[in-house]
Formats: sequence, C-alpha cells, structure tokens
Amino acid sequence: MTYQQNLLKSGTTIPLTNVYGEFGQISSIYTDTKFGISQSIHFPTVYARHKSLLQENLDASKMSVAWKETDLKRQVTNIYNTLAFLLEKKKVLMQTDSLYNSFLEKATQRFAKGESNVLEKTTAQNQKGQIALQLKALEQDILIMESQLQFALRTNTLYLPADGSFRELTDITAPSSETHPQIQVLAQQKQIAAANTMYEKSKLSPDLAFGYNNSSMRGTGADDKYYPSSKRFHSVQIGVGIPLFNGSQKAIIKASKVQEDIAENNFQFGLQQLNQQRETAINEYQKYLASVNWYESEGLNNSATAIAIADQQFAGGEINYLDWVILVNQAIDIRSQYLDAVKNINDAINQINYLNSK
Repeated sequence: MTYQQNLLKSGTTIPLTNVYGEFGQISSIYTDTKFGISQSIHFPTVYARHKSLLQENLDASKMSVAWKETDLKRQVTNIYNTLAFLLEKKKVLMQTDSLYNSFLEKATQRFAKGESNVLEKTTAQNQKGQIALQLKALEQDILIMESQLQFALRTNTLYLPADGSFRELTDITAPSSETHPQIQVLAQQKQIAAANTMYEKSKLSPDLAFGYNNSSMRGTGADDKYYPSSKRFHSVQIGVGIPLFNGSQKAIIKASKVQEDIAENNFQFGLQQLNQQRETAINEYQKYLASVNWYESEGLNNSATAIAIADQQFAGGEINYLDWVILVNQAIDIRSQYLDAVKNINDAINQINYLNSK
C-alpha cells in the first residue's frame, strides 16, 4: 500500500525540459549566439485521468489489506480451534488412560489370586499401551499447533484456549456478499479497468509545447540600424502536438475495454462463488448442529452411564473383561465422536464468519 501511496505522486509527471544553444553564422556572415528552452506537456485531461487511475489502484491496495486481514483471522481461528480440539481429545484420552489403569490394577490382582487367566491381564496391558501411544502422538500434534499459532500471531507468547471455549456459537444470518473484502477487491478491479480505459482515451488529446529563444543578430537590421553582438533578440514558441498516427493507441484502448469485460466477469463469478460457499458452510453447520445437539442431550449422558454400569457389573462379576472393554470403548467412542462433531461445527462457524466478514 505504501508503494501505491508514493506512486500517486507520479500522476503529474512532466516530460524532460529541453535546453539548447547555438553558435555560428545563424542570420548573417557574422558569428552569432543563440540559446533557448522548450517544454512540452500532455493535455491536462491526461494528468487528471492518470491520477484517477493511480487513486483507484491505491484504493485496491487498501481493500487487499482488509481482505488479507480477514483471511488471516480465519487462519488463526482455524489453528486455535484445532488446538482446542486436540486439548479436548487429550482430556478424553487421559480419562480413558485412568480407566484402563484401574482396570489393569484389578486384572493384575485377579491374576495374582488365580481368579483370571493371563488373557485378561494382557488385554488390559495392550489397551493401556495403545492409549499411551495415542497420547504421545497427540502431544506432538499439540506442539505443532502451538507452534503454528505462535507463527500466525507473530509472537513468542503461547496462547492456549480457555476451558469451555471449544464449543462455539454463531449467528448465521447472511449479510450481502458484496460487503465481503474479496468481492470489494473484485469490484475495485472493475473501477481500475474503467479508469485505465479513460486514461488511455485521454492520450488521444494533443500535447502542448512552449519555448523561449534568445539570440544575437549582429549586423544591419530591417530598420537600417546596426546591432552589435551584445544586443539580444527574444522570441516565444507555442505549439500543439497532434496525434495523427494513433492506430496503436486505439488498439490499446480496445484492449483496455476487453479488460473491463474480464473484470466484470471475475466480479460476477466471485460473487456467485462466495454465495455458494456460504450456502455450503451453512448446510454443513446445520448438519453438524443436529449431531452435536444429540450428543449433548443424550449421547454424553448415555456414555457416562454406560461406563459407570460397566464398572459396577464387572466388579460384581456380572460381565467379563471382554464385555467391559467393549462397553467402555463404545462409551469412549461416543465422547470422541462428539469432539469430532464439535470440531466440524466450529470449522463451519469459522467459515461462515469469514464469509460474513466477522
């Protein structure tokens, strides 16, 4: 944007000033001197159109900055949500690890007393080992997300999601798509193309030229008086540069009009694409919302109840260790699926917020 701001000052660029001098037999047998200065300028309309074009480019730069800020916010939010998701996953795995640690202790005691076979103990050890591997991999994923979040925020400070911030809410009311920074940039490209056409058309205007001459004319003048070399004579020149051979410039104007059509097509396509993306994001949101609502109203409670009952029945000898493992894994899977659903709905919310320029 700074580049465009500085370039705005070039809107009234004046061609080089021509300074010249002569020495010799200019008007008679005597040696005379002559010097002069001349300057040509474009027609004032050219400078006005050029400055207007540069201003449109500056406005486009400002809009591009706003678009990049909106997109960066989406990226940061996505990383933040992923980090929150992984931390919640870690909580579930830690709870699961605690369950299987307790199960392993009981299995070891039962095996020592001869109340169970080695398969029960081995199963408990395998389940606990798998959870340990999952936790180790999850810790690496968390470190990666933390690093990405620091990089996105350009800071060495580590920001972690607050407890309870994983589940997001949003207003999915869709504003006009034309207010989105991306669409504003595309609309501005139309303005730039139109301004460029006007600028190129203005170049068909004639140039203006001005000059000043100062010379000596040693000898007898038309008035029968003798003039020495110290006597100076002055003249002023005014001229007009007419663009007689303007075929190439007209071709440039024609090409610029084609660019206007391209900018208009890009704008319409971008508008349709944004509306389609918003519709898709809203449908995704509504789809995952139904899942999240079920998990929060029934699924999670059923999961907790299943684990509690499985522990009681296993302790009372009503079910064996394989039944306990199946029931607990099913209950834990419900918790995990709930986190997946929340992650999906958060991603949809983030996309909706981006498309709504929030």
